[in-house]
Amino acid sequence: MDSHAPEKLDRIATEYDSEKDFDFHLIRFGYARIRKRLKAGRVLEMGCASGVMTRLLVKDAAKLEVVDGSRTYLDQLARDPALAEVVLHQSLFEEFKPEGRFSDIVMARALEHLEDPVGMLRKTAGWLEPGGKLHIVVPNADSLHRRLGVAMGMLNKTDDLSERDRRFGHHRVYRRALLVEHLSAAGFRVLHSEGVFLKPLSNRQMENWDETLLSAFDRIGNELPDWCAEIYVTAETGDF
Repeated sequence: MDSHAPEKLDRIATEYDSEKDFDFHLIRFGYARIRKRLKAGRVLEMGCASGVMTRLLVKDAAKLEVVDGSRTYLDQLARDPALAEVVLHQSLFEEFKPEGRFSDIVMARALEHLEDPVGMLRKTAGWLEPGGKLHIVVPNADSLHRRLGVAMGMLNKTDDLSERDRRFGHHRVYRRALLVEHLSAAGFRVLHSEGVFLKPLSNRQMENWDETLLSAFDRIGNELPDWCAEIYVTAETGDF
């Protein structure tokens, strides 16, 4: 991703396992939103981490391709028999040159890592087939848990980067207005937007919560999208 060297990405891969992190739940809740709007033809996943979303996408996509800069993550996916038909590409996003176009591009939890998000979005616009959809999930600056962090003096502003953000290579957290601004500048129109999961506390504080409680907070998040942990947007290119 962006200027992260492959070595840095592999270092992150040794520290971050999305199968074991609380993010496992956020990824599943995010995919439930994506799935409703997925055209599910030839799909590109940009950034796979440990493959939580990859294992969901492969069940729905007619053909799935994955691009990631980390050899470590891709090797993990290559060893999974359930992903044997998935086409894996090791490449920084900026250097990736796909063959053909896609019905859907899924860029979940990736855009915040990029130094030049608008430039990268412009490239992805050229990878979509006519009528193709871009699906983006990004961290929400105004999440309830970030608001709580400000109230407790742990953050100065809700869009400040936390120590975890910096450790895993985030350049920013998004408000919906900034995400729409970046998409518009790259030639996209937002078709749909919603929040993903009302997150009251940190990952560590919630890691032992049971599925029933987590699902309840996800449902409540539907009523409070501006306070959710993440923002999901579907966008398309074309004349508008």
